[in-house]
Amino acid sequence: MIAADVLAWPLKHIARPSVVEPYAGQVVEQVKNQLGKNLTNSPKLSQIAAIQGQSERGLQRQLTQQGTSYQRLLADVRLHHAMDYLQYSNLSILQISQLLGFKEQSSFNHFFLQGCGVSPKKWQETNRALTVSRHLK
Repeated sequence: MIAADVLAWPLKHIARPSVVEPYAGQVVEQVKNQLGKNLTNSPKLSQIAAIQGQSERGLQRQLTQQGTSYQRLLADVRLHHAMDYLQYSNLSILQISQLLGFKEQSSFNHFFLQGCGVSPKKWQETNRALTVSRHLK
């Protein structure tokens, strides 16, 4: 009985596709793309909704239906870009924080620490060392 429950667990937790899912999934990707293009300007939900040709509330509703939010997507895009900049660029942490739309480096440091569990500087040192060692092999 327990083995059957264990084997059935993944099936219980797989999201079943719905009729609106492909379009809604596209909305999430479109919002992420727009955020990535406009991070320096600290894009607001209203701006992204206007670019998408819809109301703020409509965009919020679609994101909620996909199990996410504007703030979550903004944080995800910022964190992804931060990691790329830290690992592959020679920009300072201050420059990276500005590129990502943070007014203060300390805000960026706090954001990154919450998202990754380590400071941007520590993350950069660790991941640059890994990148270098991979290229040497």
